[in-house]
Amino acid sequence: MSEKKLKWTRLDNASKIFPPTITNRDSKVFRLSCELNEPVVEEVLQEALNRAIKEFPHYQNILRRGFFWYYFEQSELIPVVTKESLPLCAPLYFKGEKSLLFRVFYFENNIRAEIFHGLSDGAGAIWFFETLIDDYFLLLRERLGSEALPPLASKASMSQKIDDSFEKAYDEKRVNSGASPKHKGKVYQIKGSKVDENKTKLIEGTLSVKEALTLSHEYDSTLTVFLTALLIHSIYQEMPAKSKSLPVVI
Repeated sequence: MSEKKLKWTRLDNASKIFPPTITNRDSKVFRLSCELNEPVVEEVLQEALNRAIKEFPHYQNILRRGFFWYYFEQSELIPVVTKESLPLCAPLYFKGEKSLLFRVFYFENNIRAEIFHGLSDGAGAIWFFETLIDDYFLLLRERLGSEALPPLASKASMSQKIDDSFEKAYDEKRVNSGASPKHKGKVYQIKGSKVDENKTKLIEGTLSVKEALTLSHEYDSTLTVFLTALLIHSIYQEMPAKSKSLPVVI
């Protein structure tokens, strides 16, 4: 019996930068999280993941290193849902190992996914995560004996699921013309002590969206701009006096 020929694809323009720049401090992994009102049912989440992966088959790709460049290779690896036990955004790519470039896990009433940035950008990851959550609730509803609902149609076409958003959004002429703001010169850099073993530290907080929106509107601002300004102001307040003249760039 002949072996099945595996398909391979090139990394898009934005993805090429991630594999060779992975370090112990920067795994190039990002996280998406959804908080539920009730504890997560592991077996239902696993079934939802099995469904979602069929709509996003490229999530079963593994990263391989060629003579000159990295490339994606199709695999038949099955993602397995686990209870959260790893540090935040732990590495997903290990040289020479055949492993998936994303993980789905849960903790109490939180569903979380961590994704290697070379596999997907933020937009594609959100489409995948939304599909996973939709499938989870549909399956949970069936499990509870409630009236079955039709599966929700994905908002993204197959081409969009594997799209190179950088190629669409990046405008070289605009950047070179100076239309996009770009600071030149010395800027303030936050300093602090490193976490043991170069792990990432997560600090979580909650706030009322309604109250935050009300406050941002008092400053005639959007929520995003208001929170960004608040972050800059908070950094400025903690800056030593000798650095106050340096700009804070986000």
